[in-house]
Amino acid sequence: MSIKIYLKKHPLYREFYEFHWSDASSREHTHCDCYEIVIALKPYIKNVVDGELSVLKERSACIIAPRFTHNVLYTDTPYCKEPFLFNLAIDEHVFCNLCNNVSSNMINKLNYNKASEILFTDEEFNYIYYLINKLSKTVDEHASSTLVKNIVMNILHLLNLVDNVEINSKLEEYAYSVKEQIDNLDYLTVDIKDIYSKYPVSFSSLINEFKRITGKTIINYIVDKRMSYAKLLLLTTNYSITDISQTVGYSSQSFFISKFKETFGKTPLQYKKENKIMP
Repeated sequence: MSIKIYLKKHPLYREFYEFHWSDASSREHTHCDCYEIVIALKPYIKNVVDGELSVLKERSACIIAPRFTHNVLYTDTPYCKEPFLFNLAIDEHVFCNLCNNVSSNMINKLNYNKASEILFTDEEFNYIYYLINKLSKTVDEHASSTLVKNIVMNILHLLNLVDNVEINSKLEEYAYSVKEQIDNLDYLTVDIKDIYSKYPVSFSSLINEFKRITGKTIINYIVDKRMSYAKLLLLTTNYSITDISQTVGYSSQSFFISKFKETFGKTPLQYKKENKIMP
């Protein structure tokens, strides 16, 4: 499946390699056959969809459905040297297929809401921004399509996790509390027994409820989060393997390397050598 990338979607956009937007507000426009994703890198961005005004939070993403008029206004200063916005337009058919891979009713919710916004955690934003920078430096069409798909799928998965969550019981509240703290990296270096002991429910009840709402055990969820954070540190810092191992909660460097290879198919050093683009 190929991804259609609109390289000059707005009259004032730069070339593909300068996919950040930093020097003008957009003209009002309508996308007839594509979904637009606006990622706010700075605050004070006004987003207008079908005449309804909202202010995008810094480090947030907004998905705008087709056939709605839209424009954005940067209101801090008339000219900004630093990029403040990243924008993608995805072919409607392709975008719907990506949504269906996440949730069968996601596309209906997106179309009903006109514009759906999600606020990233620092870790989530840093990984999205890493992908954006990599996309801006990529000239190969197939590699670009893969990166675009990765960016979109990450945003859709995050939107699906926070969309319309209803807490129906204390047990469910505890399970979401555990998930939230893992997502914020608070539990990456905590012993699993200390997690269970914080909540006045049985061990089996908590892990079963956590698995029900996430599809994973608490241990597997933490491992996935550790690996995701380790990958981010490899790509965006000069930390040593030992430092990264300890930062994400592994006292044994060899065990960390083993888990990383099991997850990504490469050792941390191999992965860093093949993928790192930032200093």
